[in-house]
Amino acid sequence: LLLACPVLQAGVPGEYDVKIVYLYNFTKFVSWPDSAFASDDAPLNICIMGELPSEESTRTLHDRKSRSRAINVRLLNQHSSSQDCHILFITQSVDYAVSRKIVRELKSPTLVVGETSGFAKSDGTIGFVLDDRRRVRIEVNLVNAKNQDITIRAQLLEIARKVYRDQEGST
Repeated sequence: LLLACPVLQAGVPGEYDVKIVYLYNFTKFVSWPDSAFASDDAPLNICIMGELPSEESTRTLHDRKSRSRAINVRLLNQHSSSQDCHILFITQSVDYAVSRKIVRELKSPTLVVGETSGFAKSDGTIGFVLDDRRRVRIEVNLVNAKNQDITIRAQLLEIARKVYRDQEGST
């Protein structure tokens, strides 16, 4: 899953380098309805809300494509509109109440990714978690994906540390 991006070939990647590569790879294992795109050649918008240690890792996504769609990376603040985002990554710098409000107000099919504790179990679709060796892993909430009209392929579910399949958050 993580071999598709040159940032990982340049040495030991940082935590956010790995997360950005995950965001790119999600585009290959997640399906949005046709209505999520303005046209057949519309770009796939990856939006990042909140602070990153460096914007350098996002440069690896420039000039990339996924499923014949250009990748468009947008850096948002808490007051920016997230309505045209196909993937919305909310960093831990965004206040929890603000994060919940943004997720609840989404009107278009959006894969919502976060990195705060319990993100996938509650409001998000995918949550980044660090294991005991500080490696980035994911948790997936299929109920929230279905509510967003998003389909997640089995290959992505297979690498998830935990998959939430019902409203109670059981696995």
